Amino acid sequence: MTRRKKRAAARPRRTTLEELRTRLLVAEDTLRAIRAGEVDALVVGKAKEERVVTLAGAELPYKVMFDQMFEGAVTLDPDCVIAYGNRRFADIVRTPLPRVVGVPLTRFVSTADRAALDALCREAVRRSTRGELSFRAGDGSRVAVSVSLAPLRLKRSTNPIGLIGLIADMTERNRAAELLRESEERFRLMLENVRDYAIFMLDPGGHIVSWNRGAQRLKGYRADEILGQHFSRFYPAEDIERAKPAHELVIAAAEGRLEDEGWRVRKNGARFWANVVITALRDQTGTLRGFAKVTRDVTERKRAEELRARLTRQLMVAQDAERRRIARELHDETGQALTGLLVGLRTIERSQTIEEAVEMAQQLRGVAAQSLVDVRRLARGLHPSILDDLGLSAAVTRYVEEFAQLHRIVVSLEVGLDSDRLPLLVQTTVYRVLQEALTNVAKHAGGRNASVRLAREKATVELRVQDDGTGIKRRKGPRRAGLSHRQGLGLEGMRERVALLGGSVRVESEPGAGTTVTARIPVESGALG
Repeated sequence: MTRRKKRAAARPRRTTLEELRTRLLVAEDTLRAIRAGEVDALVVGKAKEERVVTLAGAELPYKVMFDQMFEGAVTLDPDCVIAYGNRRFADIVRTPLPRVVGVPLTRFVSTADRAALDALCREAVRRSTRGELSFRAGDGSRVAVSVSLAPLRLKRSTNPIGLIGLIADMTERNRAAELLRESEERFRLMLENVRDYAIFMLDPGGHIVSWNRGAQRLKGYRADEILGQHFSRFYPAEDIERAKPAHELVIAAAEGRLEDEGWRVRKNGARFWANVVITALRDQTGTLRGFAKVTRDVTERKRAEELRARLTRQLMVAQDAERRRIARELHDETGQALTGLLVGLRTIERSQTIEEAVEMAQQLRGVAAQSLVDVRRLARGLHPSILDDLGLSAAVTRYVEEFAQLHRIVVSLEVGLDSDRLPLLVQTTVYRVLQEALTNVAKHAGGRNASVRLAREKATVELRVQDDGTGIKRRKGPRRAGLSHRQGLGLEGMRERVALLGGSVRVESEPGAGTTVTARIPVESGALG
């Protein structure tokens, strides 16, 4: 054999030897990786197919960890065939774990989402990716899941040998999110439809960012008119000059909450007394995100408080005037009568005859009897004891009879109370109004006939006193409407006393047509006394 032929025969043997050495190095590197636990599975190529073979020894450390996870975990080959799956993944797809390995992941994905899964797998070869899909579980049910995929690479290798995936069951999360959305929607509807309170939000600078129906009703602005405006426009000019709106936000931000009462201004310029609560809104980091503002119209309450304070002052003045009147009557009438009795007794002591003593004693008896009448009258003025003894119906009847006899005025009486079980304060007030109304009839009306009607209508006692006198002439000037020179302070005082019980006194009169005084008092109000 020639030398050239020998060289040609040696070249194939050298090539085969180099390939064997290369394969040996690859086999040794693979064996090292298997022993080091760097390989979970091998893809074994055969004539007609490839088969994935998992390595129990290599997967053991991962299996223990992955089986404790609350999310499903899988490793996929480049064709998205499942090489490994943990127990949570098997639970999500409702399929026994042995039937999961070696199955394409697309088998568990609904037909509509398979294209989306293919896109995720292609993207995951280059970088981590995530998507939400609908899985079809082994029992046929649908499961909403979140799928996160990332490339799986060996050390010193730039090409991925497969993918690793995390699958989270979104069912409970979606249900919780839906419940939260429904709760927020109900809360929003509640706030929007509250009509008795103005509830709105401000940004940190005090500009309005939300508006409910109560705010529209109370302030007068529609949402499209007020959103974005500064809330200081609700304050009167004097508060704006004192920088009160900005000061309130500073306090609310520093202390977390501010409550205030003061005048506020509606869109039409009208003022109302408002109770205002401003609450600072901060996120989890403590950053101020804005303010919640709740405004309530308490004008009626303020008016009631002012009225009660005014009536209390007037009542104290009336009580003082009554005490002075009683003191004057005791001094001028009862005191003089007692002085006369003392003088008469001394006269009897110096009498020369029995006849003189008897005559003087008879005179003194008349003085004592008149004094007793005056004292009883004063006692009735302080408190009519007949109310305690016989009740309102009997007290009214007796007073009307005595009034008619004393002033020679014909008075018709109608009492329609089913029972006198009324609070004592209500009985006393009705009696006082009757006294004052009939006193005005006797002093000012100039009529010869009058009528008194006392009745209870459900929860209200009504007293009506009517006469056929000259009526009331309205006084010109700034004096309170309905109060004339004929009424005086007595009836006005009774009007205010009735108002303290939540009732009212109405006076109707025309010149020459007589006068009607109607008092209405809630029965339950007397229980507060």
